[in-house]
Amino acid sequence: MVGIRVKPNKTDAWTWSNVSFKSKWLSGELRLPIFLFNDVTPYFFRNLIAYEMCPDVRYNYECCSFFTFMDSLVDNAEDVKELRLAGVFQNLLGSDEELAKLFNDLGDDLPTKMYCNNSYTNAVAYSRKYLLIKIQIEKHYTNKWKTWLAQAYNTHFNTPWAMIAFLAAMLALVLTFIQTWCAIYPK
Repeated sequence: MVGIRVKPNKTDAWTWSNVSFKSKWLSGELRLPIFLFNDVTPYFFRNLIAYEMCPDVRYNYECCSFFTFMDSLVDNAEDVKELRLAGVFQNLLGSDEELAKLFNDLGDDLPTKMYCNNSYTNAVAYSRKYLLIKIQIEKHYTNKWKTWLAQAYNTHFNTPWAMIAFLAAMLALVLTFIQTWCAIYPK
């Protein structure tokens, strides 16, 4: 996503309180908990989802909401690579393709309907934190001004030398303007 940087949360706890999004002037910052993926991780995640879906358990579908959120972030191996390079994922499972497949499979296996209070509701989107973060990201992404600035910054100022050259050119323009002003209106 243009203008959104993903950073790891330095806490060890895996909860929604460790997922946050801050929209800044030029970019947004999505903070996610650090994940260590190994051979046991897929079974652990599926057991968490199964426990949360038990009819006798009264939870706010925090795990299912989180896996839906991660499924919306991870579509292919390139997405996993970006999260791994950002320090969010530590992949001991194998390739990035396997990890992308894990999140896509988890997202496909989640139930979409739940019977609650004599009506059907969306079981996955039941957690308010998930909805708030998703709305914040979409609001940031649909802001054309921020998207345009982020694209311009990433395209034209991707190296320090480009920024230095731009600032030098702006300084030269300002000094030229001052010199012209002083020549036209001498004291």
